[in-house]
Amino acid sequence: MLEVICDRPSLPPSDAAHRRSLETGMPAGQVEAIYQDTWGHLKAKVDVMYEGFILFTTTCHGETTILDWSFGDLPGSPWIAEDMMNFVLSKVPERDEGFRLWRFDGTYRELRSGKGKFSGKVRPMRVQYRFAGRRAA
Repeated sequence: MLEVICDRPSLPPSDAAHRRSLETGMPAGQVEAIYQDTWGHLKAKVDVMYEGFILFTTTCHGETTILDWSFGDLPGSPWIAEDMMNFVLSKVPERDEGFRLWRFDGTYRELRSGKGKFSGKVRPMRVQYRFAGRRAA
């Protein structure tokens, strides 16, 4: 069984606040307050276990992206998005080449410390190319 605890934000708090401040051009404290006012109602409830999955991939250009996800009645928010991206990036091999597809099945839980915790299994998925027309030589 795999267990990963994701620090939120992925950078130390002062660095994450600084990054968001630079992105928006506003003071860091104001940005965090706006996040809470805007998306605070979407934040995961503390110590509630959300069961679900994440389907993610690496492209032929080396980017990692989340294709689909669901954790029951947990809605999308900046916090779950950041936790999921940190999690999937920790699962992709550093020198991965080419297209790959993985699926995480398990649970997500918001800890009292403010960190998100994923528990479950990550499995590679079999991908079969099906294109009409010419066949590969």
